Formats: sequence, C-alpha cells, structure tokens
Amino acid sequence: DGAVIVGGGFPGHAFDGRETDGDGVVLRLGADARTVQAAQRVSAAVVSLEVAWPGGQVAVATADSVMLLPAGLGAPLWTAAVAGVSRVSVGSDGTVAALHGKQVTVFDPQGAQLGDFAVAGTQVADLAVHTGSATVLATGYRQSDQGACQQYKSTFIRSYAYDGTLGWTNYDWNGNDVDDTED
Repeated sequence: DGAVIVGGGFPGHAFDGRETDGDGVVLRLGADARTVQAAQRVSAAVVSLEVAWPGGQVAVATADSVMLLPAGLGAPLWTAAVAGVSRVSVGSDGTVAALHGKQVTVFDPQGAQLGDFAVAGTQVADLAVHTGSATVLATGYRQSDQGACQQYKSTFIRSYAYDGTLGWTNYDWNGNDVDDTED
C-alpha cells in the first residue's frame, strides 16, 4: 500500500499526537512518509526490521529480542529473547530468522524455534529467509591463509535448512582454490 516502516530509538518524541516515548519504536508512515498511521513501542532501540511480503507482518530486532508485529503494528504476535541481534529477516509466511554474531536462530510464524545454528566464517553480515525452499541464506566473508594467496578474504553465500543443515555454498573460495585459477 506504499506505507513506509521505520524503526529506531525515539525517546521523548510523540508523532502525530501518538505517545511513543520509550527506548524503541516502530512507525508505520503513509506513502508520503509524513503521516504516522501507527506506532508500536518495543523494549529497546530497533537495530533491524523487515516487512513480509505479501502479509505485511514486521519482523523487528532489538539488541535483546526478536519479535513479529502484525501489519497494522498492533501488539506483538510473539517475542523471543535473543541477545546481540544485528539483522532480522522474515519470509512470506512469517518465518523469522535472526542473526546474532555468527549464530542464526529461526522461528516459525507463531514464534516456536525451528533451529539455532552457527555459520562458519570470519564475519557473517546478513541473512534472508526464503519461504519457498524453507531456507535461510547467509552472507559474509572468511579469511583464508592457504596457498600463495595469504590473507585472502573470500565472500560467501550459503543456504541452510531451518535446522542448520547446509544446502549449498557459492563463492566461498579458499587460497588454494584461487591459486588453481592462475588469476
């Protein structure tokens, strides 16, 4: 519908007469990004959010929790304590994945945990839920000190089942793989 969803920390602010004091707030703005249609307070400043398509639910991550809000930003459908979350993703069916450090925790649309697994690498930067294949895609990089390419950093994209089973990986070369190309 063209709405804009914004999250962050807005202590001491009221938007369009809506009281939104608190450490964190998710705002639903009209298509003009000027009219506040809804506001929902959360436990801490929002560090990441994503809107499910087509359902419109909003997955929200704070430093200490993950939650799923309904499209209209009413009370959370569910909330789970997860420390250190940096990214969140939501699939079209409401499945949510949270990235905290190099760990991924996956929740079903009702908030039950489906999986909790580690992603190998030097840094894991982002993730995405793909409902059609029931997978979580993770991306980042790893340092490789193999072969002639010492200190080689290789980006990766990996696909994991919700329980953490590795499905496939792309890029993700080590120094020996790069040596073999003679490039």
